[in-house]
Amino acid sequence: MKLKDYQSRVADLVEHYKGMAFEWGHTDCVALTLKAMTAMTGDEAHEKLISWHSKLEAAAVFHKDINPVEYLNQIGAEKINVYQGATGDILTGVETKLKLPATGVIVGVHVMSSSIEHGVYISPLDFQVIEESEREVWRLI
Repeated sequence: MKLKDYQSRVADLVEHYKGMAFEWGHTDCVALTLKAMTAMTGDEAHEKLISWHSKLEAAAVFHKDINPVEYLNQIGAEKINVYQGATGDILTGVETKLKLPATGVIVGVHVMSSSIEHGVYISPLDFQVIEESEREVWRLI
């Protein structure tokens, strides 16, 4: 369940992490998303799932232990229409080069995510691009 001040908590998280270098298990996109989920709900169980510190460990965890979409389903998040995405909603998809899950968090008219090349970044939210890339949008209850 999201806290009343979840929007400001997400904004604070973005301010803290934006521009940081990419680091597996700290600032990779799934780790950032789990940290955002903890910030929005106050439930540290999300962040405690972060157990990887390399690409190899991440691949093992994502293929064996936690699939972001399955996890969102498990905790009762709702898959919503892409065009309804708002602050705190989670984007999911697959990173094409690494074949690993790709996630991000919507913050206002932007998305916070990360990549090996760019580290933690904030990019404009483009619903059409999200829809065309077959990404999904999820809302925590």
